[in-house]
Amino acid sequence: MDNTSGDFPCNKMDTRKQLPLTPSQQGFLFHSLKDKKRSNYHEHFTCIFSQHVDSAHFKWALETLFRKHECFRTDYNWEIDERPCQVVKTDVLPDIYVLDCEQEEIRFLLANDDIIIPVPQDDGIDAIIPQLLQADLKYPFSLKTIPVRAYLIQSTKESAFILSYHHIVMDGWSLSLFIKQLLQLCGAAVVSGVRDDSAIIPSSLKPLVDTLSARRHTFQHDYWAAYLREGTPTCIVPLSQYHTDTEAENNSYVNQTNHVEINLSPDVCQKIQTLCSDYRITPAVIFYVAWGILLQRWCYADDVLFGATISGRNIPIDGIEETLGLFI
Repeated sequence: MDNTSGDFPCNKMDTRKQLPLTPSQQGFLFHSLKDKKRSNYHEHFTCIFSQHVDSAHFKWALETLFRKHECFRTDYNWEIDERPCQVVKTDVLPDIYVLDCEQEEIRFLLANDDIIIPVPQDDGIDAIIPQLLQADLKYPFSLKTIPVRAYLIQSTKESAFILSYHHIVMDGWSLSLFIKQLLQLCGAAVVSGVRDDSAIIPSSLKPLVDTLSARRHTFQHDYWAAYLREGTPTCIVPLSQYHTDTEAENNSYVNQTNHVEINLSPDVCQKIQTLCSDYRITPAVIFYVAWGILLQRWCYADDVLFGATISGRNIPIDGIEETLGLFI
C-alpha cells in the first residue's frame, strides 16, 4: 500500500488563503454537522480499467490534479472565525491508496484503523469494490481535514480507481472535468514516458467566492420566498426514523449504499424517445414528471413543487467552464 496523507493541522506553514463559504457550501456544512452519523453527501466515483494501470504514472496524474485545483486542497472550519470558512492548503494533498489485490487480503490504514478486506478467489476486482466502498463509508469525512480520498486497486489483468469525496468539494460537472484530465495526463505519460502537466489550467476558488460575496446576502432567500409564496410546505416522513445516534449507527442500512437497476424494454425506450422528440424535451423531464406524480399521490396534493439540483456555469467568471469546484 502507498498513500500520501492529507491529515495535517491548519497552520501558517501550509495555509495559503482563507475564504468564506459559498451558500451551497454553507448548506452542505450545516447538514453534515447536523447528521454526523449519516453519509448523505459522501460521494463515490468508480472506474474499472480492463488492463493493469501503471501506478506510478497514475499517482503522478492524481497528485498533479490535486495540486492544480484548489478544491482538492481545501478543508473547512467553523471555529477559527465568526463565520465558517474554507482554508486552501499549499503542501497538503488528499490520501492516495495503491492497493494490491493479488494477495489473500488487502490491508491498509484508514483514520489510524487497520482495514482488512478479504480478496475472493477468481472473482476479480468487481468483488472487491463493494467491500472497499462499504469500508470507506464507515469513516465519514470530518471536513476539518481535506474530505477527499483516492484508491487505485491493482491486479495483473485489471485495475480500478475509486474517488471518495464529500459533495462540498465539487459538483458533477467538475467530476467529469477531473476524470477527463486524469485520463489525459496518465495516458500521455504512459505513451510518451514524459510527464507534462502544462495543458492543465489551475482552478482557483477565489473568483467564485468574490462574485457571490458581492451579491446581496438575501438575494436567493428573497427570490425563492417570492417564487414559492403560494406553496404549502410539506414534510415527507421517512420510512424509518432513528431516535438516537446509537440506533442509527447499529442499523446496517444507514451508512450503506444501495441501488436498484430496472431494465426498460426496447418498446418502452422507443416510446420515451418518441415522446421526447415530439415535445422537444429530454428524458430527464419525463422522469421529473413521473417523480412529481409520485409525490402528488404520496402527499395527497393537487399540485407539487420540488427542486432539482443542476450544476450550471452561468456566473460571469473567465474560464468557469473548465474550473473545478462546487458551482450549484
